[in-house]
Amino acid sequence: MPEIDLWRCSLALTPADQNRCLKTLNPGELERAGRQTRQPARDYFIAARGQLRLILGYYLPIRPADLEFAAHPNGKPYLIGQTLYFNLSHSQDRMALAVSKLDRIGVDIEALAPRSGLHKLAQRCLSAAEFEGWSQTPPAQQLSLFYSLWTQKEAFMKAVGRGLALGLKECEFSLHPKTALHRIPAAYGLAKDWQVMEFPAGHGYAGALAAPAGALQIAIRDRQDGY
Repeated sequence: MPEIDLWRCSLALTPADQNRCLKTLNPGELERAGRQTRQPARDYFIAARGQLRLILGYYLPIRPADLEFAAHPNGKPYLIGQTLYFNLSHSQDRMALAVSKLDRIGVDIEALAPRSGLHKLAQRCLSAAEFEGWSQTPPAQQLSLFYSLWTQKEAFMKAVGRGLALGLKECEFSLHPKTALHRIPAAYGLAKDWQVMEFPAGHGYAGALAAPAGALQIAIRDRQDGY
């Protein structure tokens, strides 16, 4: 049975854990961290890259600092010379990481940030049917429903390796009785060929995971010091 480990991590680390993450970074990552002009952004970048390396190192007989990464033409990263796959997302001080032997996995996490132009944004990002259903939702629920749809769409787009380049309206969800993948571009099969699920991402966050449909065993894990 294929397995996916879904890791939920904080990016607000203790000084000791932050330093441990820093020591795993390669020169290119250190340079990218140095280009961050705001301290929280710099710390969160180090925490995300470091925890990515520490968690992947938990599965592989390779030191976290020695892991090598590359990216496919559309930007999806992968481990060089390994058959272990991953997908990473972070927002504010939270991070989600999916790890599996399956290569077509995608994850997204988003903070539920209030938006003054939410109606216009929803109109741009949602299909006509989705937008109609969203508009009929009570106003107090519209923000959470928007992010529920956003994270599920982005998780699918990352799973197929396209990301936002695919277009948010190109994968459509039915909204009732609950959100479910309804239509995708023909190049990626049928909607029933895919499993897109929400996961508890923490208070004030939405999260979603996408993978090919099947008898998947999904384990949600919270990172503890030691990995």
